Amino acid sequence: MAGTDCHDIVLCTFLKKCKDLTCIETCRQGADLEARVLYDEFIICQNKACEEFDTNDQPGQAALCAYSTCEKWAKQCFPTGNDSCSEVMDCILACDYNKTCMDNCIWEGTYDAQVLYVGFWRCIEVHCDTDASDYSCLLANCGGAYAVCKPTGV
Repeated sequence: MAGTDCHDIVLCTFLKKCKDLTCIETCRQGADLEARVLYDEFIICQNKACEEFDTNDQPGQAALCAYSTCEKWAKQCFPTGNDSCSEVMDCILACDYNKTCMDNCIWEGTYDAQVLYVGFWRCIEVHCDTDASDYSCLLANCGGAYAVCKPTGV
């Protein structure tokens, strides 16, 4: 699955769970020079600015760092849709902890909705030990972020 623009390169590397340069290069092959340069600039920014955050141990912080610190490139490279943060949350809640489904829900959000959702998840990650089911912790520590992304059925 080769990409054609920066969005496609990011999706390809994400879906393939690329961990090495060979995989990433496969995703870059179908893209034009401008898309490859944009992708490379985004990755350079992310690696420099966010290297302290392990994507396995601190996925929320790593993502929030990429969204905020590398916004110039992230806005052009991250796939986006039209959903609000609440709609992203509704979608995620329907995924029954299926990571691929949840990731697809995030990509369906607008860029701003993605930033809000990632900020909400980061708050849970820091204050509630990634346990979003601890409602009292969620409200006590992340109430503002939750209010913005609150599922529509709640």
